[in-house]
Amino acid sequence: MGILIGLLTIYLAIWSKYGIGEKIEKGFGELRTSGTTVAHDIDKRMGDLVEIIRMLVPQKGTETYKLTNIGSIEVSVLDKGNGTTTYDVRTAQPIFTSRFLVAKANENKEFQEKERALFGEGQPRLHSPIPTILRAELPSEDTEICAKYMAFLLKWLDTEYLEKKKELAEAESTISKYL
Repeated sequence: MGILIGLLTIYLAIWSKYGIGEKIEKGFGELRTSGTTVAHDIDKRMGDLVEIIRMLVPQKGTETYKLTNIGSIEVSVLDKGNGTTTYDVRTAQPIFTSRFLVAKANENKEFQEKERALFGEGQPRLHSPIPTILRAELPSEDTEICAKYMAFLLKWLDTEYLEKKKELAEAESTISKYL
């Protein structure tokens, strides 16, 4: 009888290792993995929300400029360090769209040449989380280089970018007439 109980115990131990026990363990492992992904997604979204709220709060050292076409804008230096400088450009008009902004900047040869001349191989990152704020992350901490780029960027936004944006709005309104 003792041998039979011993064999049954060994059988159940092997079965639990390679049978149901393994499946249960694997199931909990997958649950932990998917939970980690969900937690990571929540953390990322919360980080994005905190970043947008941070963009909406006026920063120290904000300068206000009056551009011919766009009107009044505020430019803030947000962060400086690790070889980069980050600026926020705020407008009253909702004119910024990240995809359109990057597409127009990449089409413009003068824009590309100016970036290369100022930053070499480093590329500034332009993105807009909401249509009234443009974030410019420049690959330099040199105040003079950053000031030259921002002056060029603001001039470009006030002229060529805004003209292209108006052309797009007109084209979209023309198309919507026929829909």
